Amino acid sequence: MGALPKPLSQKTIDKMLESWKPETVRTLHAVYASLSNLYGMIMLSDAWPLVSRQSLKLTKKEFMDFSDIARREDLPYYVLEIDEVFTEETRKVARRLIVNKALVVKGYYRFGMLYRLNDEATTKPLYVPDDLLAYENNDGVELNPDWVKLCGVVRNLKTKERSKLSEIVVKEEYGSEAPLADLILADLKKAIMLGDNPIAFLFEALNDADAVISERRVEELSNLTINSLNKSNIWANSGYSPVELSRQSGPLDIKAMTMGPGLKQAIRNGDFNVDELEKMLAEKGIKLIKD
Repeated sequence: MGALPKPLSQKTIDKMLESWKPETVRTLHAVYASLSNLYGMIMLSDAWPLVSRQSLKLTKKEFMDFSDIARREDLPYYVLEIDEVFTEETRKVARRLIVNKALVVKGYYRFGMLYRLNDEATTKPLYVPDDLLAYENNDGVELNPDWVKLCGVVRNLKTKERSKLSEIVVKEEYGSEAPLADLILADLKKAIMLGDNPIAFLFEALNDADAVISERRVEELSNLTINSLNKSNIWANSGYSPVELSRQSGPLDIKAMTMGPGLKQAIRNGDFNVDELEKMLAEKGIKLIKD
């Protein structure tokens, strides 16, 4: 597994950009960021046809050549050679990958989520947005109003000790610190983006955090989580929302929810009423698998 490209100094980057028009550079930065947010991972050769439809006054040569520079900048995404991720592939400029940094982790399983995404997304048609640059600063989940509401609810949940999840600061795996609510939401968003079952993940995480959740909150959190999945443009669907993609290939909504050990323990503790949870999920067409 090759090393990730190391960023060059800003002085060196500025020198590399001397012959480029500033407005072209700004547009290309916006385009690359939008591609990483909308698709998670996309090959330059796949991206150019949809970029060319956006009326951005860019040439194919500019789009491809810019990858040499963006590859060495410190940005919210990586530009990786194809063989840095898929070792058996042949390196070509057009086969470089724009990769959202949220999909790359430290350690042996660095590209594990990329491989999962590749297996899932390559079976789906590529979503072509009307306005690609709408995703420059936000991904498809962050643009969903239900996700914004969900974040507010989770951050305001309290533990049994009456502390808000947004007020509890914990140390991450690699030493940095962050509010517990933000860590839960970041992992939940990845679950949504990768097409996992976000409801099960959320309730497991909240139970582990000792969050106090009323029956009314269970229903609210479930509704907002389902809508955050179904109405968001997600990476696992090549940029489509499940609702949009279902118009082409049939329903993709969650059909079943498995109870993990954390949720089972929460039910035993009386934090959740299993019959009420099962009834509420059934109304949404979701079967609760108890064993």
